[in-house]
Amino acid sequence: ALFFGSALFAFLLLKTYPDARDFFVPPQFQSSLRSWTEGTFERRTGSENLQMAGFYASNNPMAAVMTGAAGAATFGLLSVWMVFTNGALVGVLSHEVAAKNRLDYLWSSIAPHGVPELSGLIISGSAGLLLGWSLLNPGRESRSESLRRAGPDAIVLLATGVLLMFVAAPIEAFFSFNPAVPGWLKTSVAVVTLALWLTFWTRYGRERDPA
Repeated sequence: ALFFGSALFAFLLLKTYPDARDFFVPPQFQSSLRSWTEGTFERRTGSENLQMAGFYASNNPMAAVMTGAAGAATFGLLSVWMVFTNGALVGVLSHEVAAKNRLDYLWSSIAPHGVPELSGLIISGSAGLLLGWSLLNPGRESRSESLRRAGPDAIVLLATGVLLMFVAAPIEAFFSFNPAVPGWLKTSVAVVTLALWLTFWTRYGRERDPA
């Protein structure tokens, strides 16, 4: 709700206040925003794709760790902010490319790796919220005891988020931004992988009632 709500909020806000875009988009991403509106990706060599996969595999998991671990130090506020700003950035991108009638291009390009990557961000954020809530609402326990009790579940969530970031890295480098791959194929892969992940999240490890 926080991630997709912030995306919708930013999308609708820019319809009324277009200048708000600069608040959500950091200066270092302005050039990337322009390339999205132009609707083109430069063709990369195999070695360049491998280099980008290494970059994604080092940068994105670190972002997941920061999103989750920050919850313990900021009572969950920084985790909320990081999930919010990432969702808002998706909303801004959607608004900008929609003005150029390129919304299908945007979503087909981010969906294949976005399924695991955005899932990883959201799950990492939930780890931060869990830690933050344990501090805000310790009940009859001390805050340190409440934090320690929430720790194992938070670690599982954070590790899952980081793992999903690693899964997304080669997809993003070799497939999602590859101009040789048609949009329909990217969308099809995203739909299939989303169905598989949803099946995994809802069924794996569930205890079954004895017959």
